[in-house]
Amino acid sequence: MEQVLKLCTETSKRVDSHSEAIKELRLDVKELQAKDTSLSVQQSMMSVTLNNIADTLKEFKSNTADGLTDLKRDNARMIDALNERVAAIANQPAKRWNYLVQTVIGTIAGSVVTALTAIQMLK
Repeated sequence: MEQVLKLCTETSKRVDSHSEAIKELRLDVKELQAKDTSLSVQQSMMSVTLNNIADTLKEFKSNTADGLTDLKRDNARMIDALNERVAAIANQPAKRWNYLVQTVIGTIAGSVVTALTAIQMLK
């Protein structure tokens, strides 16, 4: 009988020990579940943040492309206007030279005609 009591006492101690271990394991499981939930929330928040950053980058890319297109168009207009001004300035001396050549040719032709007329009148 004494052995049975001793065995029951030892078994009771083991059961109590196991009960404590089970309680600790349950607490560990709850803690891990809470951490897992916390990690899931953090992952969700990070995913939302990454999506926001991606959307912002897409919008920035679009705005930058539109701005670049506008700049190219404005630069092309300015270059065309400057080319027209350069051409006008370059043509100015040519017009003056053309006028000078016409004047010289006209004067020479007039002089030749006058000389020929004078020679014929003197004959």
